[in-house]
Amino acid sequence: MDHQTFAQLLGNYGEFLGAIAVFLTLGYLALQIRETRKALIRENERSLTSDFQLVCMKMAEDQHLRRCFTTGIARWQDLEQEDAMGLHMWLWSYFSCLEHATIDKQTGRFESELLNIYGEGAVNVLRAPGGKTWWENNRSLFSQRLQDYVELMLPQGTRTTFDVFNIPEHGN
Repeated sequence: MDHQTFAQLLGNYGEFLGAIAVFLTLGYLALQIRETRKALIRENERSLTSDFQLVCMKMAEDQHLRRCFTTGIARWQDLEQEDAMGLHMWLWSYFSCLEHATIDKQTGRFESELLNIYGEGAVNVLRAPGGKTWWENNRSLFSQRLQDYVELMLPQGTRTTFDVFNIPEHGN
């Protein structure tokens, strides 16, 4: 074997080993991307739970808000203006949590069933007469994705928040 053939053979081996190194590197990067995506999805799921907990804790800690809530979702028109404004802000915060999850779900950054669990809780509010009034008057404050999701979820049940907590639907 002459010097030129030997050099050519070494060059071929080098290219082969380089191709293997590139293949292994791409495989490693693909695994890293998959793991990063899983971590992002899990973080989004944790964030949804945390966001809902914060909003719901406000309700749990505020007796006046609870009274406004039971009155407002029964008969929105029975709320005084200041109470309606406070309840509106709470409901907007509550549904904003769900809105972010619907966007993450549609873009592939949310995979769990938590969306439908929290979604069912949210539409229970909207199945009550005052909740329905609030949604009809304020749905435009939310993305079309959330509006479509709510419209999909509403007919899938009949329970209201009153049913969930076994509260007579008088709002007082």
